[in-house]
Amino acid sequence: LALRPRPKALAFWVPFAVAVVVLEGALAARYGRLHLVEVLSRAGEIGRTSLAARSLGTTVRLGFGVVLLPLLAHRWRRVTPVLLAGGVVLAMVGTPEGTTFADLTQVAVWSAGGLAWIALAGRELLSPRAPTADRTAADGILLGGWAACGIAGVVIGHNFAAPRYLLPVMAPLVLLLVRAVGAREQLRTLAWTATAGSALLSLVLVWSEHRFFDAADAAARSVVLAHPEGGCFTGEWSFRHHLQQNGWTPCGDLDDLAALPSGTIVAVPRHSSPGAVPDDLVPVHSASFGWSPVRLLDAPHGVGWYGESLGPLPLAWRPGALEEVQTWRVP
Repeated sequence: LALRPRPKALAFWVPFAVAVVVLEGALAARYGRLHLVEVLSRAGEIGRTSLAARSLGTTVRLGFGVVLLPLLAHRWRRVTPVLLAGGVVLAMVGTPEGTTFADLTQVAVWSAGGLAWIALAGRELLSPRAPTADRTAADGILLGGWAACGIAGVVIGHNFAAPRYLLPVMAPLVLLLVRAVGAREQLRTLAWTATAGSALLSLVLVWSEHRFFDAADAAARSVVLAHPEGGCFTGEWSFRHHLQQNGWTPCGDLDDLAALPSGTIVAVPRHSSPGAVPDDLVPVHSASFGWSPVRLLDAPHGVGWYGESLGPLPLAWRPGALEEVQTWRVP
């Protein structure tokens, strides 16, 4: 509808615009600030990864949307070597120095899956197919352009490639996939196989994320019990939430910790807030919580599902404690 003559085009764009305005209005009413203005004005406060790292982070996380590897082995087998080569190149230029061969291989495979999505969107955008009974060339241009703009926005505009930034592009990509395989019985079987694999992977991710946030919350609870006097902390997500609920305040940049008043307690999680503390702080309390074989966040080993700034690997099989916390006293 979006690219068709009026008034059909209005039937798409008017509800779309209304939805955007309502969402932004709801956020402004809740937080007292316009979301887009706030994000743009504070972008400089967040660390920004290199273009190569963001490109790799984007394609790796796109590869998790719907796992296209079964289709790459059949429908697009001629282009698969090119996609794999592209994944290898991105893995080599986008990962930090010292990344192991096994980690490079995993990243390259997921990146190839993301490049397949980009190739699918690019094909529809640049070479739309002839109209049929249930589709037009304009449909392909809209869906391909929607996906391309969303992906380019993450790579160029954002400071890092978080999975949530890519959610808006999954809808057009899935529709393009359905258009590409819907007319062929064998490809539909492979598409269902890919979808089932993606659903299973999603369950693993949800379970792992839940386990991690429970562990971080438990770590924060241990800090509150060990230090009822309060203090400041670094960290994000459930660790941050629980400590703030109990009166603790964010410390600011790690470089500023040594300037805090003498006796201040500083709580630092190992995974929810990667980074080193000044050498002259005195360790006081440490503990570890949770267990899972699958990790979404393990900064010391380069695992960072929430963004390539935390680590190039989207997930890893590394059984052990999910969160550790250390408290320090400023001398």
